[in-house]
Amino acid sequence: MVKIKPKLFTYKVKSTWIAEKRALLEAEGKSPLEVATPAEFGGPEGLWSPEDLFVSSINTCVLTTFLYIAQRHGLKFLSYQSEAEGTVQMVEGALMFTHIVVRPKIEVEDEQMAAAVRQGLEKAEKYCLISSSVKTQVRLEPKIVAKQEAKF
Repeated sequence: MVKIKPKLFTYKVKSTWIAEKRALLEAEGKSPLEVATPAEFGGPEGLWSPEDLFVSSINTCVLTTFLYIAQRHGLKFLSYQSEAEGTVQMVEGALMFTHIVVRPKIEVEDEQMAAAVRQGLEKAEKYCLISSSVKTQVRLEPKIVAKQEAKF
């Protein structure tokens, strides 16, 4: 089980409207990021949207939680790549993300480590701060392969 001493964490960001449907997202000490309304809703092509960032935050949280668990439990892996897909639907008159599927692909040295990594991923799914904080259903569909079988 992941144990973190009780603390209060605060994350602060600032959004500044630039023009039309674009804004600048900033956080102290980090590179600014230009964001926009998604193209599906009349925004410009090629910029990150809040919807992209929402799905990305869950995908990345699963990864970083897994990295923490892997380090604590000595899990060894050769590669980790993950895709996530969020589905938006109309629910009770409002659009919302109804579910997000995270598909990590992890390569390990052997079958024994594959079993341990799978358990680590289950813990990452359970303890991911972001997915635990939202009402959207988050599901993992991992693919873990031993090096000798690794054909992505």
